[in-house]
Amino acid sequence: MNMRAWIAGIALLWGVAAGAQDSLPKTDFRPLDTKIQALKKDLLKLNGDIRQLERDMLRPVDAQLAVFVSLDVGRYITPGAVQLRLDGKEVANYLYSSREIDALAQGGVHRVYQGNIRSGKHELVAFIFGKDSRGRERKLAATAGFTKTAKQKFIEIKIVDVESTRQPEVLARVWD
Repeated sequence: MNMRAWIAGIALLWGVAAGAQDSLPKTDFRPLDTKIQALKKDLLKLNGDIRQLERDMLRPVDAQLAVFVSLDVGRYITPGAVQLRLDGKEVANYLYSSREIDALAQGGVHRVYQGNIRSGKHELVAFIFGKDSRGRERKLAATAGFTKTAKQKFIEIKIVDVESTRQPEVLARVWD
């Protein structure tokens, strides 16, 4: 049922109800109200189905790439922002709040990018901007080369503390 037909039906029902109300004394319209409520429920369900179909059409699962950021310990750098470049093109920028940094430090993972990409070879470069333990600005980078197949692809950008050098490092791990 298309939207215009549904609206016309509702208008007709309301018109009938209004006309009936004028000509009939104290008629019980509860059955009509029940039908209208059922139509509203059906319309909401149909609307949800249409939205899901649109999502599936626009973002087919087999074409998706998702990139996540995690923080191992965070003693040697406090991340402030992340920038992602896919095949030389900037696809995401994100500026972290102090609450989000705390969540990452407690083991949280942030999905910074999700999008469709074509099958084939790709290169992802992640830049992490932040401050080190002495308050100096730092910029770290990690590169992940990968081949996209017909399956979803996941990449984790992990900020880790390297105890031997007392420096932070960014690692990129491709998950299938």
